[in-house]
Amino acid sequence: ATDGQKLTLGDTTVTLYITPGHTPGTISSVFTVKDNGTPHVAALWGGVGLNTDKEAVQTYIRSAQRFSDIVKQSGADIVLANHTDWDRSKINLPMLAKRAPGSPNPYIVGNAKALNFMKVAQECATARITPAN
Repeated sequence: ATDGQKLTLGDTTVTLYITPGHTPGTISSVFTVKDNGTPHVAALWGGVGLNTDKEAVQTYIRSAQRFSDIVKQSGADIVLANHTDWDRSKINLPMLAKRAPGSPNPYIVGNAKALNFMKVAQECATARITPAN
């Protein structure tokens, strides 16, 4: 994979972004999904989880800042993560299974909340390398 590479699967195109920090080869992506025919932009942050190595955490922060800009520019209104404990999938998937027609999709949170997710990722990483007072 290369940064900015587009991968088309059927009628869906996934744009890949190299976002090291969680691991050296972490990839995050942005793609369009549909909910009852309405398109939404999903941002998949591939880097949830912090290392103890200061340099890796600093790389993580830079990647999170960059991907935040991508999330903002794309208007992503869905945020997903590489671990289901972090993106509410363990809560959202059962909700979707029981979802009544016309009920909101729990994954569609809006761009502000998607950006907030990325801000929290950055702040957690910053706290890991910032000495306590």
